[in-house]
Amino acid sequence: MSVPYFITSCVLAGDIKLRRGNSVEVPYDRINGVAYVYDSDNKIYAVGIDALSQLKGDNVVLYYTGDNIASAKPVTVVWFYVVMYMAWIAILIFLIFAAWKKFHGSHHAVEHTGKSRFDD
Repeated sequence: MSVPYFITSCVLAGDIKLRRGNSVEVPYDRINGVAYVYDSDNKIYAVGIDALSQLKGDNVVLYYTGDNIASAKPVTVVWFYVVMYMAWIAILIFLIFAAWKKFHGSHHAVEHTGKSRFDD
């Protein structure tokens, strides 16, 4: 149960930290799956863009902290968080139901007659 929640929370925390930094919107090369960004010295950096990256049409917004544009990367799309939190909720509901069923099938559960299921 903790794995989807942990993954989602770490990715979300990283995206929040990135969004507080600087941003640059650059063209996205769909064929190669990269976006190219230039720093102040005209050095070019290739940033890999995956299916979870948030795009703006043919462009992508890259975020970086400080003045290090070489560390620029895109944020994750919103649907990723929706799917992961829904998976976490589904797993949580399943585990609560399984625990409830296990408890009521054990010797701790008492029938309405007051007798345990182990009493003869």
